[in-house]
Amino acid sequence: MLELELVVGVTAGIVAVLSRAFTPERKWRRKLRRAKLTPIAQVGEDTVARIVGTVRALGPTLIAPLSGRPCVGFLATARRRDAQNDYVAARGSNTVPFVVEDATGRALVVATDAQLALVVSHTNRRQLVSDLLADELRFVVAHGARLDGQLDLAEGVLQVGDQVAVLGSGTREPDPDAADEADYRSAGVTRLCMTSSRRFPLVISNEADTLI
Repeated sequence: MLELELVVGVTAGIVAVLSRAFTPERKWRRKLRRAKLTPIAQVGEDTVARIVGTVRALGPTLIAPLSGRPCVGFLATARRRDAQNDYVAARGSNTVPFVVEDATGRALVVATDAQLALVVSHTNRRQLVSDLLADELRFVVAHGARLDGQLDLAEGVLQVGDQVAVLGSGTREPDPDAADEADYRSAGVTRLCMTSSRRFPLVISNEADTLI
């Protein structure tokens, strides 16, 4: 019986470690790192490429659910941790269209159903449900987590001015920002328009090792 308990305990520990090691975010970061970096101006239509540049706002931004920070994208989780459990109980993400700019050009990123791997920049541990702030409780309830036990909250955001890597493909369209600059050299300048779908999602990250 003791041997059986030891085997069960070791197996549970291995499963817990593996569940943390093989998170979706690790998969997307690895995919980004392996993709060749291409200047925006050199990305052709319907060609998969990794671009890196500065996030610029296109319109209204989002408010991150746990920290209240303005952003163009967020990924938030609530992980349940106790003697018997260690798993993600609630997970939510959202994005709005934004622009990525490098030294060669601009890309419009429409990140519906994009896969996000964002630096965790806000955390909180709540021992009891009664410890949850109003926004935290709203997030946990909206994403179906049980309202009992300890929850570790974590959130990553993509903000205007951040450096970001985007992997995907798109089409070319006239760049309205270039036209607004009223520069004779801007005539005929295009921007890349990268879109995401459930079948072919964009991959987006601000992790340092995806930006080089």
